[in-house]
Amino acid sequence: MDIPGNGRMAVALDPQGAAFGVWQSAGMHGAEVYMEPGSMVWNDLRTSDPDAARTFYASVFGYRYEPMEGAPPDYTTVGFDGARNGESVAGIGGMMGAPEGTPPHWLAYFIVPDADAAAASATAGGGTLLGEPFDTPFGKMAPMTDPDGAVFVVVGEPPAM
Repeated sequence: MDIPGNGRMAVALDPQGAAFGVWQSAGMHGAEVYMEPGSMVWNDLRTSDPDAARTFYASVFGYRYEPMEGAPPDYTTVGFDGARNGESVAGIGGMMGAPEGTPPHWLAYFIVPDADAAAASATAGGGTLLGEPFDTPFGKMAPMTDPDGAVFVVVGEPPAM
């Protein structure tokens, strides 16, 4: 469908049933803020068949994949020729501990200055924590839902190296 003055979009399901969207710019180019508090910082595809998903997304978008040290064996990062500075832009892996019956899905990660503070603010605003904030090499993470049940993860600033 057309978004007048901005672009054209489509929302579809991949062969495993995960919803995704595509955008053709005609004025609005998409996310231009990255790695700043409040912006999206990562996406994961959690799916029942990571190999089939990789084949699908490679054929549609030209994605290529790299294993990630320390990740589950079925997890890879996603890259493509137009990525900023050659960076990975997402990950694809199995369901990674999702409750039984969880359908394949994309999971968005947003960077925040303080994951504990963001978790407290989200619960005060009607969100629900899906687990306590936990430390990772990428920053403290807190999985949660918004008041309508949409699942996302906040990521605190990465630890200094």
